[in-house]
Amino acid sequence: MYPEVDYAVPQGSVLGPILFLTIIALVNALIISRLDYCNSVLVGVYDIHLRQLQGVLNAAARDHVAGKGR
Repeated sequence: MYPEVDYAVPQGSVLGPILFLTIIALVNALIISRLDYCNSVLVGVYDIHLRQLQGVLNAAARDHVAGKGR
């Protein structure tokens, strides 16, 4: 269920999955905060450029979701 944890956590410990989930939550929070910052930078950008960027983001999201099913 969880990927292999390669740091000093005893085998069978509950801490491995908890630490892994904590790391995932921190990475997600960092990504969301960066996206919020980027959104503020994009104020005033022409619609054509925003549509192109949205297309790239949508493609990346599709690739990310498709990768989870592998």
